[in-house]
Amino acid sequence: MLNPSTAAGEPQDTKGFIGTWLSGGVTLSFGPNPAEVSETVKLTLQDDVQRTLDVSTPVTWAVANGIADLGYDEAGSQGNSKWLYFYAVPKSGDDSLLTIRASDNVPSTGPAGYTEYKCVCSAYMEAGATLRQFLQTGNKFTYAGFITDYNQSNVAAFAWTSRDVSVFVPQTAQVAHTFMRIVTSVGTNGYQHHVSGVSGSGFNFVESYSTGEVSYDTGSADIPIFTAQTLYHTLILVLGSGTCLGVSWFHTGYTDGAIDS
Repeated sequence: MLNPSTAAGEPQDTKGFIGTWLSGGVTLSFGPNPAEVSETVKLTLQDDVQRTLDVSTPVTWAVANGIADLGYDEAGSQGNSKWLYFYAVPKSGDDSLLTIRASDNVPSTGPAGYTEYKCVCSAYMEAGATLRQFLQTGNKFTYAGFITDYNQSNVAAFAWTSRDVSVFVPQTAQVAHTFMRIVTSVGTNGYQHHVSGVSGSGFNFVESYSTGEVSYDTGSADIPIFTAQTLYHTLILVLGSGTCLGVSWFHTGYTDGAIDS
């Protein structure tokens, strides 16, 4: 989405300013969407001032930069097993320019020490001190592979149950992108596995029916999130009896509601 500056005659803000995961997982490169041919990023912050960032050379945020421009906002944001939000903020020493700071503060709070900022990226810092690999397109984040949330064998039907998905999506996620698999055993039985943002209301599900041999079914689903970092699921027996041979649920990414599309 293009965000016009409030000052008459000012050029519009840069579309699709994104972060790019770099090999090793301790650095991110920032710049415009590859479709945007530009050497200068322009963003308007809360004070209605449009600031710029020179991207003619790589703009790289790094864990090793510590508490500094192109690093963290404060010591409390450092560490592992947490979500980081990456903000465009005024550059130290030159208020007309932009830089990047990472913070574990959500956008409603913003990075420590700043009143003008714009969230441009989010990423999970794993327990092993590397950022989870992702591809960002606007406000959509796609993981490099499936990340397992639920994987059980010989499962009996169960009622709606909440799932804490805080390891898989940030607090600002509006949609969880998922992939599901279900397996029914030899015999005559059928199951449905529903996943939803609302308990008791399943519009996204996979189902499998077996009539004498093992049966598999898979499906992908984009699940709207109504309570931050919480989803719900249920396993329903719809035919026959016995347990379900296997139920798996994976996360493939998310859509971040705090970032421009």
